[in-house]
Amino acid sequence: VEAENSQPPTHPPNHPTNHSPPPAELAGTFYYLFGFLALAFAVLVATCTEVAVVLAYFQLCAEDYRWAWRAFLTSGASAGYLFAYSAYYFVAKLDIVELAPAAVYFGYMAIFSAAFFLLTGAVGFFATAAFVRRVYSALKID
Repeated sequence: VEAENSQPPTHPPNHPTNHSPPPAELAGTFYYLFGFLALAFAVLVATCTEVAVVLAYFQLCAEDYRWAWRAFLTSGASAGYLFAYSAYYFVAKLDIVELAPAAVYFGYMAIFSAAFFLLTGAVGFFATAAFVRRVYSALKID
């Protein structure tokens, strides 16, 4: 048995705020955010590259040719600083007193720090590998 309804079906109101693009002021800051992140990432890559290459150069000058793991670990060590700063931030700024949220915070920060370690370590390793290849390709053996 169908129920009779005397009113026609209603449609949701068409609010112009739901479908309009953000104001120009907000759109500009949104794009500045990604530019700033790209610049910060470029500085991070340049710093990891320079540190790993310089330390590998010193190591090669001392006739120690085991540069690969040291280049990876040197650049990846910045992840230790990241995790230490997250612990400081947890103590100084956050108001988390229960065990479960603290475990979630430190668990996610450990995962993020491990991913950061792999990223920066790979940057340092590949930059140092390119440097060593270029240095040794310029040598002439008689």
